[in-house]
Amino acid sequence: DIGVHVGGDHHDPPMDISHARSIYTDLVASGFRSPVARFEDLAIDSPPFTKKIRVRGQQVDVRVRMYHVDMTAPDARQPLVEAFRRSMKDDDVVVYDGHAGRQLDYSGVVFAYKPGRVALAASEFPNVETTQKQQVYLFNGCETYTGYADKLYENPNRTTENTDVITTVNYSAIQRQANQVIA
Repeated sequence: DIGVHVGGDHHDPPMDISHARSIYTDLVASGFRSPVARFEDLAIDSPPFTKKIRVRGQQVDVRVRMYHVDMTAPDARQPLVEAFRRSMKDDDVVVYDGHAGRQLDYSGVVFAYKPGRVALAASEFPNVETTQKQQVYLFNGCETYTGYADKLYENPNRTTENTDVITTVNYSAIQRQANQVIA
């Protein structure tokens, strides 16, 4: 189970939706079955993309849920926060692809900027309900190396034995194509 969370973009013009569309297109091109006929039909409660892969001689189901700002109304962004919290609790791989920064009590997972900023600060990671199962986190955002992993490891269920964290060093960019996340 993989949760892919594309953060909002504060630039003009914003690139977050083009970026999310790129991930959608790549999933479909990679053989994942889309739960909807087209990208614009994805909703926050859409079923996952699905695909079977062979692992150690056995068929394994892979399920990917994707989230982006256009799945919620401008005055109702809380479902994006709850979707990320659910990923931290249930998913095997948690991907955040968006803006980030060094201030852990401000930066974190930024879901939207317009009409107002909505985020889950990295400093809140220790308080989010998680599981003790093995998880992989990818934080593809500027300077996520500055403490995102540290804050995850402060969570009582996350340890270096059951949590792998991939972060970005200095800068990453939200672009039309999601090359970094796809790779």
